[in-house]
Amino acid sequence: MKAKVKSIKTDFRGLSLPNPATQGRDFEAVLARLGNPVNTGSGVDYPEYGLEIKTKGEESSSANSVGSMTYENIKITPYPKSNIAKKLQQQFRVKIRNGIVVSNKIYDFSAPHIQAVIENAYETARAKIIAGNDSNYISGGEFGYFERKKLSGGRLTNSWAFRIPVKSMGKLEGMSQSTYTKFFD
Repeated sequence: MKAKVKSIKTDFRGLSLPNPATQGRDFEAVLARLGNPVNTGSGVDYPEYGLEIKTKGEESSSANSVGSMTYENIKITPYPKSNIAKKLQQQFRVKIRNGIVVSNKIYDFSAPHIQAVIENAYETARAKIIAGNDSNYISGGEFGYFERKKLSGGRLTNSWAFRIPVKSMGKLEGMSQSTYTKFFD
């Protein structure tokens, strides 16, 4: 069993990340300069801790991207074995307003009641894919869906991102911070 990260020593509030298109990569570069290189390959950003890093503009209404999989891999990979599940255990979520970091906090989504709602969304969408649905948006319900990725220029790929709507991510964050997870395991 891996140790759970409860907090990050460095408080990044006030850090300027002015370009919304590159905020995630820019934040990773800041971490690297501080001696914390981020895994840019498949899987979580810090595999040794099971910790994923996500940046998000508070003004953004676009859904939160968790990770991507090919159509074929979605078909054969149940949620507990997926990189999506690994990326949705613990996240260091960095929120940005007007190009400035306004919050940075660890969210533990590993509680069974949280994983159950995410798994249900993943598996609902996955069942549609197994049945042959290859549309650009494949709904799994309130807590997630698959969206086909596009290359610049609009050409479609064979890769689908698992995404969670902003409002639903807010609910997951709230669930992870509730006292329920402190008293029941």
